[in-house]
Amino acid sequence: ALTGSAIMFASYLLAGIVPIAPYILMQNHMHALSVSIIGSLIGLFLIGWLSGKISGTRIFNSSMRMVIIGGMAVLVGVIVGKIFNL
Repeated sequence: ALTGSAIMFASYLLAGIVPIAPYILMQNHMHALSVSIIGSLIGLFLIGWLSGKISGTRIFNSSMRMVIIGGMAVLVGVIVGKIFNL
């Protein structure tokens, strides 16, 4: 259970750093938003690639499914952020 917990912690930490790092490292927040979205989509593609590789399914289809579904979640997050002006 400890190993599984450590893997989950590391996974969430690494996945969470991708969209947040541009805001920490860049002064221009509008540019950071673009870099954050692009980085998130690349990360989603890589997770889909890994999922397809492990499961033995078509890697490109798995990658694109992850990008499309995750990309829609990113889009909703950006829209909600713009509405509430956060």
